[in-house]
Amino acid sequence: MHSASLPDSIADVEALDDWLSRPSEACVEALRSYPGDLVVLGVAGKMGPTLARIAVRASQAAGVTRRVTGGAR
Repeated sequence: MHSASLPDSIADVEALDDWLSRPSEACVEALRSYPGDLVVLGVAGKMGPTLARIAVRASQAAGVTRRVTGGAR
């Protein structure tokens, strides 16, 4: 999951969302070598929005320009 330890406290929902959507270095490296765009299926579910944000943030951290598209039923 995260290489950093858990925070002592989380101030608000935005801070929680920011912490949960931080990609690991392994994720950044994986998306650095992955060619093309991504589709996140189930993006409207419980984990979908966070997963999509992780993909966007990891791509940005990797210096890769790609579209991350969400699909839901």
